[in-house]
Amino acid sequence: MAWHLMRNAKSNTGNNGFLTEFEKLMFGDFSIGEFKCNWNEVVSKHGLQENKWVHDIYEKREMWAVACIRVSFFAGF
Repeated sequence: MAWHLMRNAKSNTGNNGFLTEFEKLMFGDFSIGEFKCNWNEVVSKHGLQENKWVHDIYEKREMWAVACIRVSFFAGF
């Protein structure tokens, strides 16, 4: 799934700097508060505040960001 997200990030942002930081956000060991703060900094730094894909992927962060997945309970896994 990570390679798919990275491929989509590249095609939807065209920003290699964002890609590097997006990968760090995806796998980083952050608290949820740290993740949100870092996300906002990265998006702002790369001027992607109005990018629809960036907005949509953030809304789905519970599916891909370790910081957000970690707080979910997965019975039987």
